[in-house]
Amino acid sequence: IKNLVLIMKNNARILVVEDNPFYMNVARFGIGKFLNIKDSHILEAMTLARAEVLFNAHKTDIVAICLDGCVDNKDNLDTLPFISLFRDEGFQGPIVTTSRAIDYREIMLECGCTHECREKMNVGRVLADILNNQR
Repeated sequence: IKNLVLIMKNNARILVVEDNPFYMNVARFGIGKFLNIKDSHILEAMTLARAEVLFNAHKTDIVAICLDGCVDNKDNLDTLPFISLFRDEGFQGPIVTTSRAIDYREIMLECGCTHECREKMNVGRVLADILNNQR
């Protein structure tokens, strides 16, 4: 598979909100591979508090957000307020729901996520397709 290359401004960042270390590593590897970007351009948040801090610190540089459904509470869809926060703060880029639960992905799409990734193993490829189609 040939790598997709996204031409991004030097300070562009992708925020990944994922509580599972395995899937965070999958996201980092896939995004790096398919978007041909350095790990330093991937902002990793394994808690909602960290997601808020990273978003506020880098909001003008974030070009995409990958958002799991259940982060601080593994049995409860707890990221919905963050979709509103991102949008209320002016973020207009893609927000990709990466929840494994189809019903959670549907709710997140209804609440402002723009895309879904049905298989977390494919998050890099899905995000590359989204961003490359925006060019």
